Amino acid sequence: MKKTKPLSIILTALIIIATLFCFSACSGGGGTTASDGTSAASDGSAGNDSNAAPVSHKISPADVHQMLADSADFILVDVRTDSEYKDGRIDGAVSIPVDELEKRAAAELPDKDKMIVVYCRSGVRSANAAAILTGLGYTNVNDMGGINGWTYDTVSG
Repeated sequence: MKKTKPLSIILTALIIIATLFCFSACSGGGGTTASDGTSAASDGSAGNDSNAAPVSHKISPADVHQMLADSADFILVDVRTDSEYKDGRIDGAVSIPVDELEKRAAAELPDKDKMIVVYCRSGVRSANAAAILTGLGYTNVNDMGGINGWTYDTVSG
């Protein structure tokens, strides 16, 4: 029988612990995004259960494009800076930079149950914006990610 050195056992255990720690730390936070796009509330209550936290959903650029073509009733929010917004945006989007979202949301997005779609340049700020809005009690927040995935027309100015 081959003897195992105690040092190799300790190193193996440390690697396993470090790996588990990384997976738990990197697995996403707080359940604010449903990766399958389904609602957290199955009874149609749009997440109004006091025990259920509002969640945001991922939505594709193609779905947003179709919703715009269908004149769907939703608010499209560009959470980039004002200069990025002026350089090129999705037609119909309103500009609320992510760093101003918390203080401007109540005035500019008064209906907390209305569908809101947020986007930024690459998806980082839109994920932050979705988390901010759900934290403020908005129940129908959709994260499109970045405009860099938008293959349709944009407007500028």
